Amino acid sequence: MSSECERGPLTTSTLDYWIQHVVFPCQVTILAMVIYDIVRNVTSAKARIVAKPNLLLLALLNLLIFGSMLPQSLGSFSWFFENETFRRFYHHSKIPINALSNLMSAMEICITLAICLECYLRSKSSSLTKCFEPNARYAIFLVTVLAASMALTAYHFVLYELDTGYKCNGTKLVVRIKLNTDLLTMAAIKFFNLTQAVVVIVIPCICMILVNHKHAELIRSDVFPTSSFSECRELFR
Repeated sequence: MSSECERGPLTTSTLDYWIQHVVFPCQVTILAMVIYDIVRNVTSAKARIVAKPNLLLLALLNLLIFGSMLPQSLGSFSWFFENETFRRFYHHSKIPINALSNLMSAMEICITLAICLECYLRSKSSSLTKCFEPNARYAIFLVTVLAASMALTAYHFVLYELDTGYKCNGTKLVVRIKLNTDLLTMAAIKFFNLTQAVVVIVIPCICMILVNHKHAELIRSDVFPTSSFSECRELFR
């Protein structure tokens, strides 16, 4: 077989190869143990943990995000990267999988902020905590998170396009991923990237800092309810 027909790892560099081949499997193993512990504690009838629905949802989102990275990691193992069927699946699914990963990451940040906010509201014994209990309002909250995340990340589904070709008498697929400038101008791409960075990363991080700061002040005050403190401590133990 000629050198151009040989099938190498589906990684971008030597460093990427070792990250996908060694680091990522270790991360998945640790994540699986953490998620198992979270689910076990949250579903326990004796556990006094706030934000149970959001914690379970956060665990699921993390699992899905890591799952979206799995094809890249599998592409560093010879059994997969030497298999043409897997290579074709990998190349054709890379763009939609990465777009879904962006969507789930945006939702994950929203849910993380919601957990911080719920713990703070429960500490204040606020009636607003009912918005995070399994009911119609919670369903509306989830739909809003999904819709907002989709609105901010939907452009990733059309941001790139795949050019395909074949070598070795049609037995080896070769691809090139490029920006889809037919649908989006460079100015629009820069605008969407900046908007996503600000709305999905910067603003939620600032909000989490402010909420946690307010929560810390409440903990230091003399009016912090003992029962709420016990429940919130369970969340971070």
